[in-house]
Amino acid sequence: MKTQDARWLRIRDLFEQAIELAPEQRDAFLDARCGDDPNLRVELKSLLASDAGHTRGPLTGAIGAAVDATTTDRRQELVGTVIGPYRLSSVLGHGGAGTVYLGERVDRQYSAQVAIKVVEGAALHSEIGRRFRAERQILANLNHANIARLIDAGETPQGYPYLVMEYVHGEAIDQYCDRMHLNVEARCELMLRVCSAVQYAHQNLVVHRDIKPANILVTPDGTPKLLDFGIAKLLDTDAAAAELALTRMNDRVLTPEYASPEQILGQPVTTASDVYALGVVLYELLTGLRPYKVSSASQLELERTICVIEPARPSTAIRQAAAKRPLTQTTTGSPPTRDIYAIAEARRTAPQRLVARLGGDLDAILLRALRKEPIYRYPSVEQFTADLRRHLAREPVLARQGNWVYYAQRFSRRHAVAVSATAGFILLLASAVIVTSVQAKRIAVERDNANLEKQTSEAVANFMVNVFAAADPYVIQNKDVTAGELLDKSTQSIRDDLSQQPAVKARLLE
Repeated sequence: MKTQDARWLRIRDLFEQAIELAPEQRDAFLDARCGDDPNLRVELKSLLASDAGHTRGPLTGAIGAAVDATTTDRRQELVGTVIGPYRLSSVLGHGGAGTVYLGERVDRQYSAQVAIKVVEGAALHSEIGRRFRAERQILANLNHANIARLIDAGETPQGYPYLVMEYVHGEAIDQYCDRMHLNVEARCELMLRVCSAVQYAHQNLVVHRDIKPANILVTPDGTPKLLDFGIAKLLDTDAAAAELALTRMNDRVLTPEYASPEQILGQPVTTASDVYALGVVLYELLTGLRPYKVSSASQLELERTICVIEPARPSTAIRQAAAKRPLTQTTTGSPPTRDIYAIAEARRTAPQRLVARLGGDLDAILLRALRKEPIYRYPSVEQFTADLRRHLAREPVLARQGNWVYYAQRFSRRHAVAVSATAGFILLLASAVIVTSVQAKRIAVERDNANLEKQTSEAVANFMVNVFAAADPYVIQNKDVTAGELLDKSTQSIRDDLSQQPAVKARLLE
């Protein structure tokens, strides 16, 4: 049985090394490592073909099952044993870099539980072993309230390295937010604390590269803790950085739903990759959805989904989901079936209000974080965080191309009381100006009418004086003038002499 176990472990070790190589280099690698064991070569070729096509035949299925069974037995055998000053109580989980156990000190110097990660022997000299040793170096340099801290490190009597880390008793951040029914603002505030941890890691030249809800646990008191720096990358240029270089998806260390386009394509990874992952996590926290429906059909399809397809705006995603209630996501890796109204209720709102809440600033912030090209994302987590803080403070955000209307809107929302008072004063002042202007115009019209009436009356009086003066016997020198002649002469005079004074003319002709 031990011989068989050793064979399965050797197959796994060689397989992990082979998938790190380019396809054209694998035959030479198999020739060198398999030697005169043709069966070993056949088995490895089958595994590599299965990995490339994401298929699972009888042979590879049997190999995988045997390896898994052997590994599981060995993990359980370690439960109850003592490693250094720690006793392993139970298995917490396992991954490519080893197994994590719940442990406690046998000398009872303190009673707090710890998490102990042990790398498995077959991986000691593989890429997994190198990553494990790098994780120890990385964690030793990180000391932040929102990062699970390294407590101790050492090696088992068999030579297996282990890490003793702070045990975080909590739940994944997405589950915590939903269980606590946190609203949009509270989720953003919680995410700011996660961003603080990532920014601290970046300041210490560490890129996490696997940020996802499962690696962000929230304790009962609401403190988020960033976990699992197992595939983190050092941003220096020494041998350690080269040793940590990862391959493309065949390395099986990425989580496709949260991986950036450059990670999917095997391109250089920078701090912008973590900005992208933070954007995906926040997108999911705010909408209950992921920006992409990732399928495991093929590497080509994965690249098209992550690197080509543009994600929907968060508000649009909610609107579309509400339009086709109930929401069902059955794609591999997607959350379980959830009703959009349940998603909104977990955020203490309704779907339409959630659409309105996400529209605008949060749409712009998240879409900038999720840009395909790293140069078009936020240059740093610090700037991503700053824009989130601006939004929460109702200040203009950099991600949005604001015009004067947008800035005025943000200012009015930020200073609602002062703006309302100022607007009321301006309205009152404008009303007073309008009333005063109307009254002044009315007074001017009345004054003009009075002057015109006065002038008309004076002109009529003068005309009548002139008419009667024309009948004065001294003026006409005893010539008889009849009343009819006097009237005709006056009428003709009115028409000839008063043509430029229509008001006087009209008064006399009445």
